[in-house]
Amino acid sequence: MSSRAFRRSKRKSVVLNIGIHQKHLSVRETILSGAGFPVVSASVEEALAAAAENDVRLAIFGHLVHPSDRLKISIALRRRSPQVRLVVMYDDSARHTEAADAVLQINVPPADLVHTVQYLLSGGATSVAATSG
Repeated sequence: MSSRAFRRSKRKSVVLNIGIHQKHLSVRETILSGAGFPVVSASVEEALAAAAENDVRLAIFGHLVHPSDRLKISIALRRRSPQVRLVVMYDDSARHTEAADAVLQINVPPADLVHTVQYLLSGGATSVAATSG
């Protein structure tokens, strides 16, 4: 086995929690880690580095992440792993969410956030990337 393959197999499988507002990042991390999901929280600037260090199975984008940043990060994540699931949080309006596997309002009850993540990670719904091409 090559050293690269060995390093890749050592990466931790995680939910990547991306956002701008620390309060919302902390709330989502507390909810998801309390439900047993390994979570790595990152700012927009840190997201790609965090993705490179972990096996991201699902990424959650906070409602304040600009659509252009969300698109750039989503493309990079799906290039690395086409099966990665994407969840977009929104406040007043859910625009520019075409690549998302799920779209949730920021005040969604914690149980609904957990159920959505469980559903997507268990293979529920078909990823956009998995169906195109």
